[in-house]
Amino acid sequence: MMRAIAAAAVVPAVLLLSGCATVDAPFRAHLESASPQVRECAEWYRRLDGRVAAAGTPDAQDARVPGFPYLRVSRLLAALRPAASNEYALQALADRMLELDLEARRYEIMNLPPEQIPELRDANDPGPVVTTGLRFALQRTQACGRLLREIDLAKPESRAALLRGAEVADDYRLPQRIVGFYWFTRFAFAAAARREEEETLAAFRRAPVLPEGASLVRYAPEPEGPLPRPQA
Repeated sequence: MMRAIAAAAVVPAVLLLSGCATVDAPFRAHLESASPQVRECAEWYRRLDGRVAAAGTPDAQDARVPGFPYLRVSRLLAALRPAASNEYALQALADRMLELDLEARRYEIMNLPPEQIPELRDANDPGPVVTTGLRFALQRTQACGRLLREIDLAKPESRAALLRGAEVADDYRLPQRIVGFYWFTRFAFAAAARREEEETLAAFRRAPVLPEGASLVRYAPEPEGPLPRPQA
């Protein structure tokens, strides 16, 4: 009997440890941080992700970044990574990724079962439990995201990991493409696309035919030099 109880106690511990082992850096360091504020923020994200996963309400519009649960990346931002070659550009990139995550979190929290939202609220807030739960969860998420972002952007290794991980995998599935005869139809499709492109370019190259008495007006910006960086 005692052996069965001991085994039952060991299994959750093993699962917990294996779960911690699979957490990507630098988020793992936040979970183990000596700072209570940082540790609590990391636990908040882990708790929120657990609720969303259990409820099956993850938002799939933008991709998560391994090791950075407070950031999400779109295909556009992933393509802009090479331009984040200095501190200001990287800060701007991270700010936008933080906004994408907060937007996704809003939908994920709103889609949680109503009985789970009150558990996320501030117990001292006297308002309606669902409304205050949503408001508190979003405020908490925004504050914790900003805190973890500032910590990570201050470390060269974290900045490098962010740029490496901020990518969006394609949605193609090779077996489905083969079964769907993509390998055969792509040639005809590519030829039609090239023909359409050539016809469009030819239309733009042709000189316009104006009615009698009409004049052609071309609009363009005032001829000026390049804008100074602060103005741009």
